[in-house]
Amino acid sequence: IKLENTTNGNFTAVLNDKYTGKKTTINAATDIPFDVNPAIAASTASDRFNISFTKNTVTSVSNFSINGTNAQIKIQPNPIRNNTIIAYTTNLPAGKYTVTLYDINGKYIAQTTYNHYNNNFSWKLPFTINPGNYLLKWTGNNINTTIKIVVE
Repeated sequence: IKLENTTNGNFTAVLNDKYTGKKTTINAATDIPFDVNPAIAASTASDRFNISFTKNTVTSVSNFSINGTNAQIKIQPNPIRNNTIIAYTTNLPAGKYTVTLYDINGKYIAQTTYNHYNNNFSWKLPFTINPGNYLLKWTGNNINTTIKIVVE
């Protein structure tokens, strides 16, 4: 089995063997040996194997320290879908924060301000933005961090 055109890791391909129940992640360089026993019909069945594809997502993370405490802002899923940015935070102090969206060249796109009291942040952009790479800048409470995101 040879898998070509893996498009820069945007998906994961898995070979499913119905006879053995084994699932193997495959790429262009994967060799997969298998046994065939003519006495066992399932080992020679024409539908013994299938390949499933799963689109990969990436978590964008910014780790930093606040007064000696490790903190984190994590954007997931990334790529962003449906113009909604979702962030999960760890040890981010309560308070007012500004989140600014820039294109990859630093051009201002949009901004919002929110009061942080829990571990989640969701921002539904008021307009559709083009697919591509963007930067999210988080500021407030002595925090100034930037996270790269992808919009589909």
